[in-house]
Amino acid sequence: METIMKQLTRLIMNTGKTLVMPAGMFLLFLFLTRSSGVTYYGTKIMWMTIINMTCYSVIVALGIALQIRAGRFDFTGGITFILAGVIGINIALQNGWGPWGMLLACIIPSVLISMLTAVVYIYAKLPVVICTIGLTLLYEALTLILFNGEGLNILSKTKLTIFGRFPWIILLLVIAVVIFYLFTERSVAGYQSRHLANNQQASVNIGIREKKNILLTYLVSGVIFGLAAVIFASQNRVLPQSNLSTAGILFANIISVYIGLFLSRFSNQTLGILAGATSVSLFYYGLDALGLQGGWSMILFAVIFMLGFNGITINFDRIKNRLSSKSNA
Repeated sequence: METIMKQLTRLIMNTGKTLVMPAGMFLLFLFLTRSSGVTYYGTKIMWMTIINMTCYSVIVALGIALQIRAGRFDFTGGITFILAGVIGINIALQNGWGPWGMLLACIIPSVLISMLTAVVYIYAKLPVVICTIGLTLLYEALTLILFNGEGLNILSKTKLTIFGRFPWIILLLVIAVVIFYLFTERSVAGYQSRHLANNQQASVNIGIREKKNILLTYLVSGVIFGLAAVIFASQNRVLPQSNLSTAGILFANIISVYIGLFLSRFSNQTLGILAGATSVSLFYYGLDALGLQGGWSMILFAVIFMLGFNGITINFDRIKNRLSSKSNA
């Protein structure tokens, strides 16, 4: 009984440590907005917007994280679900399918695109960055060709866009979180991918089949990106892409991954990414409420998250050891 209580206490404390960041972000902007006379921050309307923002961001971040945690910086993340949405939803519209058919029609091409990326990466034997940049350019070019290069716009079709709104967007989030958690925390392939990232040659030497692991990882990320595809198309007009324009989607969501990977030392990567994406959504909403949009929001995001947070987390153990040595002196 005592052991169970200790484990429960440790779980609660570690979960609390993980949630400190989004809670602190909310309280900071609640103070700033109230001090500036903005009263709608913290209301039900704000939380509904945050839910929609966060669900999409978390799902995209989970798909990206599968490759990042395996040591692969893959540039195709953004274009994978955009191209899948263009292909899948146009096919669904042509056949008169409903939202569930549209969802399935997004997942299938997303998986196929992801598997193609994996196969090219495996057999081209190129560095992952070079390989995936080349594939990103190829996939973006397809959006200029397929379906007369018209992209996609279903915003006026409210019966088809249910997955971009509450409560159905929560269902997709839960599906993505469960898939990610089971793969990363409860599967042999997820365990092996961590080993491959830490020491590829040693992992191969002990019998881990790297090619199989890569294919499985891309298969799972393809399913998750398929969920992101239907959400993105339900919330935005999907335009044809070119010249690595989808890299912006990748970098806009990758900070949630890095926050999640850092916070995972307290709990696990799934909860960490949820906390990270929520923090970023609260940050952007808070800046918007304060009237800091456009260039200012980009500058603050770059300074606080890309430089500040990453700088601290990368050197976290060094900073911790230095502070510990000073306190002991």
